[in-house]
Amino acid sequence: MTTARAATIRLSPRLNGALNTQAKAMNISKASLIRQALLEKLEDIQDLTEAKAVMVDIRKGKRETVPLEELLKQHGV
Repeated sequence: MTTARAATIRLSPRLNGALNTQAKAMNISKASLIRQALLEKLEDIQDLTEAKAVMVDIRKGKRETVPLEELLKQHGV
């Protein structure tokens, strides 16, 4: 079992107000909202990093692409 670690962040009054408003609207704690937002952002960064690596491979000819029309046809769309 892993133990959660505390982290301290400083927020501008505007950002803190927005955080309070959104957490109340979602009926969750500010800490939960921060964890969710951070996790989503980190996942987005990982997705973007992987997409960039694929694009490099495509440009180097290491991967092939499929035209959209062909892909739609293959899936009966």
